[in-house]
Amino acid sequence: MRYQSLPIIILALSLGSCPGGEEQPTRAFIAPLHGQSDVPVEMELMLRTGGVNWPPNYPIPAGFIRVVDLGEGGLVDGHIYRSGNDILFRPYDPWEPNRRYSWTVDIVTSEPHGPEFSFPDNLMGTAVFDTSNALALLGASLESDQICMVFSRPLSAKDAGDLVISVDDVLIDDALFEILTDEDWGKPYELLPDDEGIGVLCFETAGNVNVADPLRVWWGDAGPWHVQLHDSGIEWLVSDLRRGNW
Repeated sequence: MRYQSLPIIILALSLGSCPGGEEQPTRAFIAPLHGQSDVPVEMELMLRTGGVNWPPNYPIPAGFIRVVDLGEGGLVDGHIYRSGNDILFRPYDPWEPNRRYSWTVDIVTSEPHGPEFSFPDNLMGTAVFDTSNALALLGASLESDQICMVFSRPLSAKDAGDLVISVDDVLIDDALFEILTDEDWGKPYELLPDDEGIGVLCFETAGNVNVADPLRVWWGDAGPWHVQLHDSGIEWLVSDLRRGNW
């Protein structure tokens, strides 16, 4: 059995706006996405609310965004504010390095006798992010004769090492790997400043691979990660992690 080592020179995937592409202001999403790592310590949390038409000077309910430091177990104090129709959370102090956080978006309803509006249900719930450089596998999609894997941050030369993959407990041998650019898999989401986004790595299969098969991955000292193969495509997986509104 020969395990595969990625080449030293490896391209990173950025989810920045495509040059010359049209903006989609009605698309709603969260940033950073659920499970993202290597998040800058100065980065704010953002809700792109899409088509929500916020009434002028409408107050943001207390506790609308709650952030928990999963290392210390305490609530993170910060400032919640609006920028246009976006809602942002800025911690009073920078995020701690090498730390995991969770953030929860609560239900927003119209105040009695106030303006009527609705908030995208898909943005509700809890997501996590890491300020460490740790790599994690967030999902995988089976597309035709190849499997594409979504990782928690862009891939780089420091990730070179033995990459061991099994599908339905069968080891994949002699696979050829390819890093996808944002143009390869679909129009990306806009990123906040200093947000590098995630990474996508694909490899061809020799057949006998099916949707819902279990995928296990080891990469150097990281892993094993366990995910189930989907057939919905990389763009759908990223949208799901961003709580995207399609």
